[in-house]
Amino acid sequence: MKYRTLGKSNLTISEIGFGTAQIGGMSHIGGRYIGYPGIETSKALRILNNAYDIGINFYDTSDKYGDGKAERLLAKAFSGKRDRVVYATKCGITATGNRCFEKNM
Repeated sequence: MKYRTLGKSNLTISEIGFGTAQIGGMSHIGGRYIGYPGIETSKALRILNNAYDIGINFYDTSDKYGDGKAERLLAKAFSGKRDRVVYATKCGITATGNRCFEKNM
């Protein structure tokens, strides 16, 4: 695996990142479900750990992927490795589908 320094930080990330939309599953936004069907939790954890084992340490996620399921899976998979993984997460979309960047949505 090849790695790079992220911008001007001291973070070293894998050139290949792992997008977590599919392991998160469907999200409820604007009164309807959107996204990919979910993957069984045990299978999703195996996939995350396999990615880590081959050197991927950069994970892209969102609080809306599976209404937070993707972030919970990352926390569970990497609870003992948090200092060795980097997460890029997105926020700002409410359950109604509106954009909001207020402190208390």
